[in-house]
Amino acid sequence: MRYLILFFSVLVIFASCTKQTVDVPQSKQDMLIAAKWHLVSIELTVRDTFGRDSSYTWQLDNCKTDDNLEFKSNFQGIHHSGDMRCYYNENSDYAFTWQLFDNGKTLGLYNLDDFFLGANSVKGDISDLDGNKFTLKTTQYLGGTIPATDTLKFTKFSFIRS
Repeated sequence: MRYLILFFSVLVIFASCTKQTVDVPQSKQDMLIAAKWHLVSIELTVRDTFGRDSSYTWQLDNCKTDDNLEFKSNFQGIHHSGDMRCYYNENSDYAFTWQLFDNGKTLGLYNLDDFFLGANSVKGDISDLDGNKFTLKTTQYLGGTIPATDTLKFTKFSFIRS
């Protein structure tokens, strides 16, 4: 009987010492770095003089439809302009910098030439990031055409993994 109790005690101790694996969720920074990102849509939301909100889908220029962004470590990145060029001397690759703020809730992208409706920098809320898609929402006025009496509320850029 004594050996049986000793055997079960050793068995319990051995079972409690086995290594447990814990799944650590991937950080937003790691998810951004893990892929190239393709801009698929731009949506402007404006408020008219009567307080009503309206959304407009911004037509992507044909030359931008094959572009993608590649986030690198040390907050560096490459904008690949694809095969379709927006102007005759456009480079195929441009360096840019990026940064996450507010515990990964805000993304800043800098030195992106005219990638964001003519603006070379943008800072906004990042959401829906799951490794396959993300949305960048900014309240910056980026040069999109809206009715003269309306006020821009935000611009939403949607990206998917290339």
